[in-house]
Amino acid sequence: MTYTTRKELLQGVHNGDDAAWHVFAEFYKPLMLLRAKDLNLSPSETEELMQDVCVAVFRNDATNRYDPTIGRFRDYLRKIITNCALAIINRRSMLTAPVALEYPDSNALDKQFEEEWRQFIYNKALDELRSKTSPSHYLAFKLYCERGLTVQEVTDTLGISEDLVYQCKTRLTKELKAIVERLTRELDE
Repeated sequence: MTYTTRKELLQGVHNGDDAAWHVFAEFYKPLMLLRAKDLNLSPSETEELMQDVCVAVFRNDATNRYDPTIGRFRDYLRKIITNCALAIINRRSMLTAPVALEYPDSNALDKQFEEEWRQFIYNKALDELRSKTSPSHYLAFKLYCERGLTVQEVTDTLGISEDLVYQCKTRLTKELKAIVERLTRELDE
C-alpha cells in the first residue's frame, strides 16, 4: 500500500501494518540519526535508538495515540526520540563507572531539534525535487546553488549553456520552495 498522507501512514502504523512500519522507520530515520549525532551516540546506540523509537511509537500508539488536537506530530515525535536517546545514555552510564550524569539543557535540545526538523524537511524536499527533475538539470541546480560553483564551472562540467544553468536555478528554486512549504504544512499538522 502507498501512503499518500502522514495521517494514512499513522493509521497504518496504528493498525499494525508492517509496510507502514517500514515506511515510518525509513522516513523518520534521518531525523533520528541527527538526534543520535547530537547526543554522541555510538553506531550501535544509534541502531538501538531507531528500534526503541519504533517500539515507543507502537506502545504509545496502542495506549496513548497521537492526537493532533493536543499538539503537533513533530513535538510528539521529538519527545519520543529524545526520551529514548536519554534512556540509552542512562543505560550506558549504568554499565560504566558511576558518574553524575549531566543531561543537555532541554531548551537547547528543543532548539536543536527545531533546526534538525527544518533540515529534515529540506532534505525530504530535495529528494522529492530530484525524483521529478531530469538528472542534468538537478545536477546543474546542485552545483550552482548548493555547492557554489560559478556558472562557467557548471557549464564546463556539464556541457550546458549559461542560460540553462540560470533557468535550472530559477525553476528548481521555485519548485523547492513550494515542496518545502507543502511538506511543512503536511508534516506539521
